[in-house]
Amino acid sequence: MNKFNTQLSEIEIEIAEVKELIQTAEALSRLAKNEDFKKLILEGYFKEYASDLVMYKALPDNMKEDSQSMISRSIDGV
Repeated sequence: MNKFNTQLSEIEIEIAEVKELIQTAEALSRLAKNEDFKKLILEGYFKEYASDLVMYKALPDNMKEDSQSMISRSIDGV
């Protein structure tokens, strides 16, 4: 394969990758507009659940190392 064909193949691969990124961005945009997604994921999981975990971490009953570790892993998950 000559240099021109190699460059052409690389450009075609890059175009395909960019098209995939555009499709992913469009899907994310559609999700961000979806009321159920907003309620369940953006509000429920990322805000309410995350703040609940932080509050649980500060409770005296949860001061054991294994509880702290479990809560920290859950916070990391969010």
